[in-house]
Amino acid sequence: SADRGVYAVGDIHGRCDLLDALLAGIEQHGRQSGHACHVVVFLGDYLSRGLDSRAVVERVRTWRPDLPGAATVVALKGNHEDLALRFLAGDLEAGQHWFDYDGLDALAHYGVVPPDPLARDAAALLDLRQRFEQALPPEHLKFLRNLAVSHREFDYHFVHAGVRPGVVLADQS
Repeated sequence: SADRGVYAVGDIHGRCDLLDALLAGIEQHGRQSGHACHVVVFLGDYLSRGLDSRAVVERVRTWRPDLPGAATVVALKGNHEDLALRFLAGDLEAGQHWFDYDGLDALAHYGVVPPDPLARDAAALLDLRQRFEQALPPEHLKFLRNLAVSHREFDYHFVHAGVRPGVVLADQS
């Protein structure tokens, strides 16, 4: 629609410095665009890698664009958030998988540093899960649990990943 601007932001991975610059650019563009409505869709993967996953989650959770007219912010779940939530729910295998893809960085951003970063036995994973659960602010946990898997805007269907070509969207999980 000519009166609506849509912005999609993907795979932030703990880079709040770059996210802040991008959000400032969205606000600047939005003010110049003349759109009456603005939609910002975050496509997931806020956690892991980068410099500060905690700051990214906080920014995405609380940011409201300074734009004229109506503005909507949608946050979707990425595979890193999915793995973190499964780990918190007790799926140690999901935690192990997440750590193979820089999940330990996210834990460190929340102040959880493993005594032995290479330890993957059940006792070490249980200890990390418990410490992460204690360190994760309740509002961050609520935010992560409430992330949507997809969002439709006009003819666009936003997801983090995993759309199977040739399969109707309604038939995909």
